[in-house]
Amino acid sequence: MIKKMEIDKAIDEFEKEQKKIEIALEFAEGDLEKAKKLVSGEIKDIAVIKCRFLEDEVKLFGAFIIFFNLESKLIEKCYSIISFDRALLKATPYSKWSEFESCLIDLQWKGKHLVTQSKELTTNIEAGLTFEYMETFIELLNTKNERKILEILKKIIIQTLNLETIRIDVEIEFINRFLMKYDGQKISKTTEKKSEPEQTEKKNEESYIKEGEILLEGELEISPIKGININNLQPGMEILVKLRGQTPQEKYFINVLNAHDGKKILPVKATIRYIDYDDTYGYLVIAELGPKIIVKCIEKAQINVMTPEIATKERRSKILRRLIILLGSLLFLIAAIYIYLSLKGFI
Repeated sequence: MIKKMEIDKAIDEFEKEQKKIEIALEFAEGDLEKAKKLVSGEIKDIAVIKCRFLEDEVKLFGAFIIFFNLESKLIEKCYSIISFDRALLKATPYSKWSEFESCLIDLQWKGKHLVTQSKELTTNIEAGLTFEYMETFIELLNTKNERKILEILKKIIIQTLNLETIRIDVEIEFINRFLMKYDGQKISKTTEKKSEPEQTEKKNEESYIKEGEILLEGELEISPIKGININNLQPGMEILVKLRGQTPQEKYFINVLNAHDGKKILPVKATIRYIDYDDTYGYLVIAELGPKIIVKCIEKAQINVMTPEIATKERRSKILRRLIILLGSLLFLIAAIYIYLSLKGFI
């Protein structure tokens, strides 16, 4: 005997399927047979590239998803996630595209990613796969030439993130525009509902290091004579700090921020978020290097700290001194030549 619960479930599934076909009819411009093919996935006009990669030394993880329209030869949608959080490994490209996309969106909501690097990778993927190049790329997709596709994407990732080597996994899946939009809407609604409590929880956080931020170790750039005394530093002020470069993460960000001259580490600008003093460890300074990148500096002595403004003035002063010396040398040379010519009777 069939239970009432099973009957209700069957009716519910039938109603959902009918609703799905009704929506597909709009895509098929009223063609019922085409609508059914769209729902079943028989029509395939979108190629989905799912990619995940990692850099072993830095322990940097990344993933992105690209939707290619095979008819218009354009990218319909693309976004990336770059993070130091191992949770990104849960996003496996060998899962269904909707599950992979849902995992990436979930990580975005939680803020467990590097915002600037993620956006930059998306931009470079879109810029690298231009319309002129798309014909060749789509041929690779249609033939499922994953090796060549992997090489192209790997090159874009390495150049964007200033890495030397990465391990990368790529999987291609073919769907259609209807499934992309229909299943995509369900993903967005599910993630939004799931993430609302997490967002509220974040707003109530009172810690100085927020969830999803990368904490690096650094030291304050000292200027004994012209700098600002550490006792006078306040949140919101701009100072210069140096990353220590002792961990893979610190070395990575030294390269990203171009905080080196090939031989030594250079100071970079940071904005003070928090400063405190304790008799045990001394002064604690928490500063922002950029979006989601935080540096912690500990200083025991009452030193004077260099600021970008003071550094700029010093550079200008040095340039001015050099110009004065150069001008003085030039005038001296002109005077010497004049005296020499006068003694020789040429003047």
